[in-house]
Amino acid sequence: YDRAAMLRLDRNSFDQDDELGWRKLGNRAECRTAAADLIALYIEAHRDELARVWQIPSFKWHEAQLRAFAGDAARAIALMHQSLKPEVGPREFEGWTAYAVPWNDYVKATIAFLERDADALAKACERLAASPVPDDFSKTDISAATGIAASWPPNLGVVDGLIACFDRPYEEAYGSVECRE
Repeated sequence: YDRAAMLRLDRNSFDQDDELGWRKLGNRAECRTAAADLIALYIEAHRDELARVWQIPSFKWHEAQLRAFAGDAARAIALMHQSLKPEVGPREFEGWTAYAVPWNDYVKATIAFLERDADALAKACERLAASPVPDDFSKTDISAATGIAASWPPNLGVVDGLIACFDRPYEEAYGSVECRE
């Protein structure tokens, strides 16, 4: 891949575009570590901008997932801790806490899965499932753009899959339809 071209991409193209950004690499099992390394390079190259728009935790999360998919649980766990969000965000991010707390429960559930701690995973799932629906949730519905219906709380199905397939590798427990049924 053309590393320089990837690093020149704007943050949305780099992070969300399946053909231009890291996902093109990350969707190939043999390239997951390279994609994780690329995200780390992108964070360093764009740290000020990403920090200004509070995007570093999201980028760290994607790097962590790729490392977990590649079997590097220790590095993934360390990065996942860095993707936890402060419960109180900046003034201009109204409603931050309503979304940050469930996000953090999702992250903690995933960490518990990777640490093989079934009790902590179950507790994080309970907290996530009990997350109150934010007042502005209907306004944030992006299902028209993504084709995926929004549901609350986010990522509960993923966590249910981690519990259902606790004895399997992260990639399988995370992504297998069988684990989410």
